[in-house]
Amino acid sequence: MCAEKTAKPYHSDWQQLVAALSDCVIVLDGEGIIIFANEAASALFGRPATELIGSPFSFPIVTGTPREVIVVQPNNLTVTAEMSVRLGVWEGEEAWLVSMHDITERKHTEEKLKQAASVFEHAHEGIVITDTDATILEVNDAFCRITGYPRKEILGRNPRILASGRHQKAFYTGMWKSLLDEGHWRGEIWNRRKDGEAYPENLTISSVCNEDGSTSHYIGLFSDISKQKAHQTELEYIAHHDTLTGLPNRTLLIDRLQMALAQSSRHRRQLAVAYIDLDSFKDVNDTYGHAAGDHLLTEITKRIRKILRSGDS
Repeated sequence: MCAEKTAKPYHSDWQQLVAALSDCVIVLDGEGIIIFANEAASALFGRPATELIGSPFSFPIVTGTPREVIVVQPNNLTVTAEMSVRLGVWEGEEAWLVSMHDITERKHTEEKLKQAASVFEHAHEGIVITDTDATILEVNDAFCRITGYPRKEILGRNPRILASGRHQKAFYTGMWKSLLDEGHWRGEIWNRRKDGEAYPENLTISSVCNEDGSTSHYIGLFSDISKQKAHQTELEYIAHHDTLTGLPNRTLLIDRLQMALAQSSRHRRQLAVAYIDLDSFKDVNDTYGHAAGDHLLTEITKRIRKILRSGDS
């Protein structure tokens, strides 16, 4: 019975119109056998209409709200379609009218948007999106956590609200020049949290362009590097100071001495270097132990610092 059903010529203008629709249209008889399929149906299923007509329909016949179905073509390519079914009349007989719309590209776009939204919300880095006038349009949770500004309070504001005051105008001029000329800027910047605390951050700003190449938005991605800076400062202090007394070590002494010699030469002034030694310090260690020697050194350090200026090293 199924083999006898073949494609027929279109007998009416209405059938010709249906055949030319860009959406897939399939007509089923009461047994769920395909009795009509337009060219869009052939493209959706990856099979000629002559093969579709006479074959059972692949999906349950359910009327009501449109639903999504997955069509597997002969080459194993999958297509996502939105399908609607209703009962009607075809060539004077009661039939099921099926319309299907290919939404594969839309689903891919939605999936990409979901992934982008997930990255936006769960990123550990702060993210801010502005328009071309630098008005803040959107921020993520990390932005609010780092800056201390609630989302509703920062939207519509200008990022200059975060300025720490540590950078000169030329710094921001260079930033905008790079953005306009190259489409991005990357560097280290000091900003200020809502509570007034200044903090360093690594910041990257990128331009988002329209199809015609014009800028539509700016996206800023930043991370708080306060801990890294503090650790770097600690390492620099350890590298240039004695761990017991906190006094400058030989490395810092040489550095300061070179600076002093350079200034002395530049200004044609004399430079005096005083060397202080502790007589018989070895005897203290040998007689009373290294703990006593360490205590003596720290006590001498305290007394020397009391008579030096705060800026002396």
